[in-house]
Amino acid sequence: MVLMANAGLVERAHNVAPQASQRLVHVLLDGFRAAAAAAAMLTISAILKLRQHEESVRIIHGVVGVPLRLFPVLAALELAGAIGVIAGLWLAPLGIAAAVGVVLYFVGAIAAHLRVRDTKGLLNPSVPLGLSLVVSFLRIATA
Repeated sequence: MVLMANAGLVERAHNVAPQASQRLVHVLLDGFRAAAAAAAMLTISAILKLRQHEESVRIIHGVVGVPLRLFPVLAALELAGAIGVIAGLWLAPLGIAAAVGVVLYFVGAIAAHLRVRDTKGLLNPSVPLGLSLVVSFLRIATA
């Protein structure tokens, strides 16, 4: 009787293990996709700042009031975040630090928009903030 009960537990454990490992694979893939999307978004944003794209200058400089001389600094922070998020796929502490840094960067961007009462411009940093939060949570969950 005990032997049959143990056999049933072992059988259930074998059924649970593949499901758990499949979930882990999906979480890892989601983390990779989110990191790749965040890195692409950060890289494009940095390029727009470095090229002083007309719309970026109008919003960030004209509306929010960030001096043009700081655009290369903002671009460097975004590129560092992009590199860190991708490298962090292999080095968990770096990935977590980079993702949290990107979250803080976009929280600062939202604060800058709110400081000048630019509620129309809040969507621009809110979308990358959401993606950065997803990357942070997924990287922490898989560390």
